[in-house]
Amino acid sequence: MVLANSCARLTIRVSGRLPLNHTRTRFLSLQYSRPLPKISPYGLSNTRNYWWSKSPVPEPSNPVVTSSPEHPLVPQDSPSVPETPSLPASNDTVNSAQSTSNTPEASAALAVPTAQIPEPPVPDVSPIPTVSDVIPPLNYGDFAELGIAGWTPAGIIRWSFELLQVSTGMPWFYAIIAGTLLWRVALVPVSVASIRNSARLLPFTSQLMTLGEETKNVPKGDRLAMQRILLKRQKIYEQAGVRVGPSMFLPFIQIPVTFGMFLGIKKMVQLPVEQLKQSGIDILPDLTMADPYFILPILTTVMVNIQMTVMRKDMNIAERPEMAHFMNFMRILSVTGLPFMGHLPSGLWLSVVTGVTATALQSLILQQAAVRHALKIPPLVKQAMPFPTMIQSLRFAQTWWQNRSKVTAAKARR
Repeated sequence: MVLANSCARLTIRVSGRLPLNHTRTRFLSLQYSRPLPKISPYGLSNTRNYWWSKSPVPEPSNPVVTSSPEHPLVPQDSPSVPETPSLPASNDTVNSAQSTSNTPEASAALAVPTAQIPEPPVPDVSPIPTVSDVIPPLNYGDFAELGIAGWTPAGIIRWSFELLQVSTGMPWFYAIIAGTLLWRVALVPVSVASIRNSARLLPFTSQLMTLGEETKNVPKGDRLAMQRILLKRQKIYEQAGVRVGPSMFLPFIQIPVTFGMFLGIKKMVQLPVEQLKQSGIDILPDLTMADPYFILPILTTVMVNIQMTVMRKDMNIAERPEMAHFMNFMRILSVTGLPFMGHLPSGLWLSVVTGVTATALQSLILQQAAVRHALKIPPLVKQAMPFPTMIQSLRFAQTWWQNRSKVTAAKARR
């Protein structure tokens, strides 16, 4: 009975159901060195075999390792020993950790320098355009609603620009250039016919000059003398192969288109058409404003003088010498009027410089021998009269003004 009770108590202690009387420090230090549970031959764990046998099975002895403050216990990695979960730390351990973290050294190590913290990104506060700020695209009939499309030369030209821009969808900067070039191309047949007639009349320059002097000497009211001069002029034109009517009216066909282009675009950019405020390029973003760099006005002045230099080879100044003087006066006005016209919108200057450049290139092309032969234009001949200088043009203007004053005074006496 006593032996049975002793065995029962021993079995409970070995099996772990009865806790051993260890201290807290001993318990914490031996948590990694507890012996492994033994499996009995009968499949019962943590039991000791008290049955007698011939020879006891030798068991390897596991030395007990104790820890000390100088040599703390370090767990050894073993493939046969499974890792046991660590026990929760006691209050003393937590208090010691907190006291350690409260030291100045630990606080300095944990402190994060504020200079290394990047500032938060600044959000984009650009205003979002509202519906009222967005300019709608141009539609068919908008120019008619604005009252700038009509049957006048300027109204027809503005209407053509509306058709071009709405149909193609190109930016207004390129629409103005393309529209101006289209109208210059439409006038090419008129320019070719005018140059052809002037070239055919050059050999008869002396006869035409004689008729001009006779016309000046004809007394007023003498219709018979005027009819005789007109018949002589008509015969000269027939010999040259030129008809009198078309040769007289061809220059007047280009005048409405040229002035209509200027006035039409001027009103279009000054009204203004809201779509012209978005040109489509960065150099001239707003075609309703003046050129801030003054490039287009200067470029226009240069191209106008180049155009007049090129075109004077095709002029019949022997028949109409006043046209040569008029071109000299235009050179003066192109330079002196530049400061007074620089305030005009850049869209207007863009059209003018495009038209002038196209006209100069057209004159250069039509002066080539192969082109003139293909268009049945007589080759260029040297002018019978030299082109007047600027001083001669000023003297011509002075003489014309004196004669005009005498005529006015004579009419006043009557």
